[in-house]
Amino acid sequence: MRWPWSRRCAARIVLLDPDGRVLLFRLDPAADPDGRGYWYLPGGGMRPREAPAAAAGRELREETGIRDAEIGAVIGSREGVRFTFRGRAMVQDEWYVAGRVRAAGVGRGRRGDPERSSVERHRWWTFAELSATSEAVHPDGLVALVALAVGWAAASAPALAAGPVSTPGPVSTPGPVSTPGPDLGVGSSADPDAFQEESRP
Repeated sequence: MRWPWSRRCAARIVLLDPDGRVLLFRLDPAADPDGRGYWYLPGGGMRPREAPAAAAGRELREETGIRDAEIGAVIGSREGVRFTFRGRAMVQDEWYVAGRVRAAGVGRGRRGDPERSSVERHRWWTFAELSATSEAVHPDGLVALVALAVGWAAASAPALAAGPVSTPGPVSTPGPVSTPGPDLGVGSSADPDAFQEESRP
């Protein structure tokens, strides 16, 4: 039996503060189908033909009010991520973009944003905290993505890089990075049998 899954592309930002910490949101357990809640990166759906970096910056502004972030390179991607949000079954291709800010302030985001009420709180995580946590964190491989973002920050402007943080060993991206095609627009439908099944926000 075939089920209607909505398919979209999304961009998420691995945002570093001046101390090299990464910003994560915690999903309210009441909004989680599993009832547990989890930590995840800022970001969301891409508009048709919108580039990952542009989408990541726009979503960051909408969700946090941060307008002066430096948006960097795409550092990873995942395809066919399945999840359910507000009763809607989704299949999502995700791009991860590095970024940084000069201050760690976070606002409440855009008034009227339907996802705003689902965020329980935010937190800036150190690399060590993220590596050691037993809490649910998405996506899989986030520690590696943070290491790549730190590497980008150090290489692009050493004077603004996130302190003495270094990449802990060899790191690879969570999947091949490619440019989203026009057939991956928001609101299309897809056969769930054609995608890898994962539990992911």
